Amino acid sequence: MLNFNTQTITDPDVRHALALAIDRAAIQVQYGGQRFGKLTNSYLNDQQVGWIEPSIDLDPAGAAKLDEAKKLLEGKDVPATLTYGYSNATERYKNLGTVLQQNFKELGIDLQMVAIPAPNYYTTLAGDQMPDIARAGWCGGAASGSTRTTVDPNLGPSLDGTTYGFSNISRFYDDKISGEMYKLRDTNGTSEELNTQWTELYNEAMEQYPIVPLIRTFTNSVVGSKVHNAQVGYFFGSIDLSTVGVEK
Repeated sequence: MLNFNTQTITDPDVRHALALAIDRAAIQVQYGGQRFGKLTNSYLNDQQVGWIEPSIDLDPAGAAKLDEAKKLLEGKDVPATLTYGYSNATERYKNLGTVLQQNFKELGIDLQMVAIPAPNYYTTLAGDQMPDIARAGWCGGAASGSTRTTVDPNLGPSLDGTTYGFSNISRFYDDKISGEMYKLRDTNGTSEELNTQWTELYNEAMEQYPIVPLIRTFTNSVVGSKVHNAQVGYFFGSIDLSTVGVEK
C-alpha cells in the first residue's frame, strides 16, 4: 500500500484527491499482473471474521477518477511538488513512482522520486527524512482479533496511546479514532467482536485517506509431499534452482 505522510500532506481532502487520481490498475501491472495479486480497497483481509465493506470511494477496478480528484482540489492549497521515496533495490517500486508521476501531473503536481538505499529504507521512513509518499505495509491478512489490538497495526497508535505507532508509516493520529483503537487493547471479546470493532475504526480512519490500498499479493506454490521450495510470488521473484527439488 501507499502511505501519505500526514504531517506534510495535512489536508484530508488533498490526500483523498491524490488517492482518486492514482491508476491502481497500472500499478498492478508493475506487480506482475493478476497472477501475483488482486486490487483491494482495504488492507484488511475480506476473509477474516468481522470484516466490513470499506467506505472509501476508490474504483474497485483500479481506474483513476481524475474529474472527482480535480473537483476536490478546487479552492485548496495544492502542493506544487511532492516526493515519493522508494527502495533502490527493487525496480518495480521505481516503476510505481513513474505511474504516480504521470497521475499527479494531471493535477498539476510535480512528483519527485527519491531513491533510498534498501538497508536504510524503513529507518528513513521512521525518521526526519520521511518523504511525502512511500510504499510500505504489513500483516493485512491477519485474521486474529489479538493481532489487530495488541500488535501495532498500520494505522494504530503507539504502545502508550499518545502518538502514532512504530509501524504507522503514514503517521496517522486522530485523538478520537486513535484513542478508541488504543482502548481496544484492553477490551475482551471474541475475534469476531474485536475484528468488527477494529474494522469500524479502520474504515473511519480511512475516510481521512492516510493510506491507499493497492494489491493483495499472492504467492504461487507447488504443493506435494516430495516437492520442496517451489514457490514464486511478488516477494519471491523467482524460483531458486539451488533449493527447489523433488524427492525420488
